Amino acid sequence: MKKFISIILVCLIIFSSSISIAGANSEFNKIKDKFTRIDGVVTALMEKHNVPGVSLSIVKDGSIIYKKGYGFGNLETQTKVDPNKTIFQINSLTKLFTGVAIMKLCEEGKLSLDDSIDMYFQDIDNESLHRKDITIFHLMTHTGGFDTGFLGQMDWEYKEKPKSLNEVLTNTPDVIRTPGTIMSYSNYGITALGRIVEKVSGLSIEEYIETKIFEPLEMDHSYYGYDAKMEKNLAEGYLYKNGDLVPKGPVRYHIHPAGFAFSNAHDMGNFMKFLLEGNKNVLSKEYLMKMQKTQFTYDEEMLGNGLIFYERERNGHKVIGHEGDGPTYAAQLSIYPEKNIGFFISINKDDQTSSKFAFRRNFEEKFYELFTENNKENVKIISKPYSKDIKKYFGKYFAVRTPLSSPFKIFRSLTGTLSVSPYNETSIKVSLRGSEYIFKHIGKGKFQNSKGGLLIFQSQSDKKYVMLDYLNMLGRYSPLSNGTYEKLTTIESILESFAIYFLAIIFVVSIIYFIFSRWWNKKNEVTRKGRKCIIITRLNIIFMVVISGVFLMILLNVSKINLDIKGLLIAYHVLSYMFLMLNLALIWETVIVVKNRIFNKLGRIVQFTTMIAMLIFLSMIINYNCLNITYLL
Repeated sequence: MKKFISIILVCLIIFSSSISIAGANSEFNKIKDKFTRIDGVVTALMEKHNVPGVSLSIVKDGSIIYKKGYGFGNLETQTKVDPNKTIFQINSLTKLFTGVAIMKLCEEGKLSLDDSIDMYFQDIDNESLHRKDITIFHLMTHTGGFDTGFLGQMDWEYKEKPKSLNEVLTNTPDVIRTPGTIMSYSNYGITALGRIVEKVSGLSIEEYIETKIFEPLEMDHSYYGYDAKMEKNLAEGYLYKNGDLVPKGPVRYHIHPAGFAFSNAHDMGNFMKFLLEGNKNVLSKEYLMKMQKTQFTYDEEMLGNGLIFYERERNGHKVIGHEGDGPTYAAQLSIYPEKNIGFFISINKDDQTSSKFAFRRNFEEKFYELFTENNKENVKIISKPYSKDIKKYFGKYFAVRTPLSSPFKIFRSLTGTLSVSPYNETSIKVSLRGSEYIFKHIGKGKFQNSKGGLLIFQSQSDKKYVMLDYLNMLGRYSPLSNGTYEKLTTIESILESFAIYFLAIIFVVSIIYFIFSRWWNKKNEVTRKGRKCIIITRLNIIFMVVISGVFLMILLNVSKINLDIKGLLIAYHVLSYMFLMLNLALIWETVIVVKNRIFNKLGRIVQFTTMIAMLIFLSMIINYNCLNITYLL
């Protein structure tokens, strides 16, 4: 009997083991199939977007479960991407390290997120940093109220040391919105955080991040700024021009706490493990959770920001992460803390050639479709009539990240204004760059579209805003990314809507004037005052043409805004001031001509019309900050 029982037990053990092995094999085959499909997604996206090289790592439950290199780190030498070795510039992912540094000092009791930034910047001559109403929390959530600054943030001398943070921060843009009210992505805000780390810790931000974050997390091939040791493994960065990949290399960020780190897929895998699990030598899970939970949103049902992190919805799940964009490299880190999973991906080319963030956002969508259950809900909207009060929000809007205190204000026209208009009594239509989105009123001034995206309106002081977390066919995103817009005034709307027509009319009037004045000189005896008026008018026209040419050169070199167009900008401003003086002289001379009837009736009409044309041109360039040079100082 005992022998029989023993035989039965042995059989049961063998049977259960075989089931376990079969189950393990089945699970292994499932995960292997997912990796195969991930490979297919990456290679298809590489071909579609002309990407030379990709590095990827995936983490789950505290382990790096997959890492792989695709394509080439250097096309000329045919060096393949190795996820353990090949180093990429990760641009704005640097902000995550700066944010962790701030939180570490906070956990140690050396600073508070509620500290006013004024106490840290008394040695910097910039009123924007001497604000008691801006806190570290505002900088961590991109709600400091700063205008967007571009000039002098980067150049191509990546092997050289960047400027000191004190020097960079003297150029911090003006505060143009009430702190703590509007999300507007700010590189200068993050750069200020880097300087706070230096002041509180007594270490340079470079030394702090490398010793307090990289070393304990065993990120042995990660660097803050350029280091000669990384040169042999550094992927070449490429510009995509006229169908060709042109090697250019990394850039040097002077706003380095916001963008000057380098890493590889393996090291960023270690960093993701830390973000999901915590590490007592760096930051506790408690403080990591503070970084990752929603800290600012326009509405409790709308996506928002954590501390540095921003939120998006993927496959019906709320995930968090950050992207890093530069002229020759792009990267993304995305994690889903609830399921303890995430990925890092980097490419050695910009990701904005065809459609902004297209490579990474398409990859992210496919990733979460493979590694999470579909949690998308069919949105059923019971729409309600909206109140008459909503009508005041109809009109044109511009993205709040558009610079307002420099000539780069032109970006709000170039990047496309967003328009809000009535669709029917229960719905509104949002239009941007040829795409239209219908949002239905669900009550209390909130609107929702068929994908679950929310839209709300706000008024602050004399400004009106629209905030929405859906403007992309790939899903919902925090309004920090591209969803916060400020309404144009009526005059601004007219100037920007009809700018091209105004310019055409102005140039036609100018040509007519030149032809007419030559004919007038030949057919009539022109007095000294008449000749003086003609000369001043012609000078106005010449300066108008030259200013237009310089401005066009600035726009054609738009990709160099952070690099080497300061000379063009100085020329633009000097010419604009001279044009203003000539405009005042033109008004005076035209008044004399008309009042004293120095020209005949036709001549006076042509003279007066030309003066009006020059005044309209002056108003247009004033609208684009031709007389504001403070951002250059």
